[in-house]
Amino acid sequence: MQSTSDGILVLSNDFKVIHSNECFYEIWDIPEVLRFKNDALMLYEHCRNKLVDSSEFKSKIFFVEDLTRCYADCLKMTDGRIIEFVSSLLVVKSEIKGIVCSFRDITDRNKVYDLEKNLLEKKKVIQEAERYNKLKSQIFSTISHELKTPINIILASIQLIESYKDRTPKCKQCCPFHKYSNAMKQNSYRLIRLINNYIDINKIEANFFSLDLKNTNIIKIVEDITLSVVQYARSKEIELIFDTEIEEKVISFDVEKIERVMLNLLSNAIKFTKTGGTINVNISCNESKIKISVEDTGIGIPLCMQSRIFDTFTQVDQLYRRKAEGSGIGLALVKSFVEMHGGKVVVESSYGKGSIFTIELPIKLVKEKYVLENENRLIQSKIEKTMIEFSDIYALSAND
Repeated sequence: MQSTSDGILVLSNDFKVIHSNECFYEIWDIPEVLRFKNDALMLYEHCRNKLVDSSEFKSKIFFVEDLTRCYADCLKMTDGRIIEFVSSLLVVKSEIKGIVCSFRDITDRNKVYDLEKNLLEKKKVIQEAERYNKLKSQIFSTISHELKTPINIILASIQLIESYKDRTPKCKQCCPFHKYSNAMKQNSYRLIRLINNYIDINKIEANFFSLDLKNTNIIKIVEDITLSVVQYARSKEIELIFDTEIEEKVISFDVEKIERVMLNLLSNAIKFTKTGGTINVNISCNESKIKISVEDTGIGIPLCMQSRIFDTFTQVDQLYRRKAEGSGIGLALVKSFVEMHGGKVVVESSYGKGSIFTIELPIKLVKEKYVLENENRLIQSKIEKTMIEFSDIYALSAND
């Protein structure tokens, strides 16, 4: 009995201790003064004080009125432990001589059981959340695609009427459409931008998004994009400065995605920089990475928000929603696009003083096939892309 890991207590019919082992003493923390006495009632007084419900020791272990079979249960200790016990009759030559009780500390086992139960419950919650998230993504994707088709038709119709207007000088004076066409076109671009962002976010969440990597001079791409938005900065009397340490650096990246990253950062900088402010775009590099920074003298970002601004649908403050349009998706896409390139984006900001967004991209090349691109088509695509990304901060003039 001394070698077993269970606590053993053997009582006679007159409640004298016939036998007990060391493990029993340890489980119940029996003091030395009681260990050498064979009075079960003294042990009872000590042990019942160790229980959350002191009556359990008497009702479940001692004075069992009709113990005709093995009886098992659990006891809750005041120190938080769970003790499993089994009581059975001590029978010698068909004669009942007493009771044999064994005790086992199952606290750890009970914790494991509770942990497994909690894990199963959480797994069910996660599975349910994933199911709803998948359903949400499907709904977003369906709605986005259904909206995109009619908006493109509307925009194409506006452009068709504008082309007719350009060929008919007198139409400008006689057709009221001209007065509203720019606002219609701008808001169509805004809707296209919003829908594109929703579609891309859903593709990224579903791991159904891929990059079109090409070896390209990133300095030229960033410079061209920066220069393409100078007119937007001038409309708010903001100075936009481009500076680079190197004139050319060919790396592998998805041109369209990096253009959208830059347009988003520049759009935010212009939106939240007051008249007379400055925006600086700087490029530097070392042996392993390219750094592109967009620094503004705008309103800045509170420290408590800087860790959240790259989360989907997060905006710095509800107050700014009234000052500038936005869905809270743009920076989430910026982070996703940059990280898909193996890079990272960080922000440094002082509230009320301005912000610096820095993109780091790894310097690497990929094997690619040379494809001759139509330069005029690329220029036109870039102009429209800029108009889409800046559609929520720029009102097209009546002469454009």
